[in-house]
Amino acid sequence: MTQYLHDYFSGHATQAIEGMKAALQAQSFYKRLEMRLAKGEDLSGELPVIAKVGNAGALEVVEEAIAENKALETSVWDFSPKVQKIGKVTLDLHKEPFEHLPRVTQTLAYKCPAGVVKVTIQTSGENFKVEFTTEKTKMAAEMAMRELEKEISFALLSAQ
Repeated sequence: MTQYLHDYFSGHATQAIEGMKAALQAQSFYKRLEMRLAKGEDLSGELPVIAKVGNAGALEVVEEAIAENKALETSVWDFSPKVQKIGKVTLDLHKEPFEHLPRVTQTLAYKCPAGVVKVTIQTSGENFKVEFTTEKTKMAAEMAMRELEKEISFALLSAQ
């Protein structure tokens, strides 16, 4: 395995976890606002823009913000479109009852003439691990990893 591949997938996981945390914090904030607005509480002193749009308009905006951040919770795990096309990507989010962040398992299965490389990112809280599964023979595994590294490099360079 090359350090480049490990660094790329580790960076992706770190960035996605931070994005997921931000989306969850925003959801929490907007849900508290939604609850207060639904009760009819006047929040124009705290948020002056509410005086302009009224409680009904603010409630509508808050509901949209909750939905956007709910979608953002999973979309932060998306690879760039060109990296996405390299192989088959799957994403599984699992929420444990007493944990703040969902557990994520993301896989990228890359197929080339030398064999298949399966990259798995698993999270638990803010911790993650990146695993590479390859062919049994060392030579085929090395070739497949190098091909994956080339494909990701080209995809990232062409995206800029």
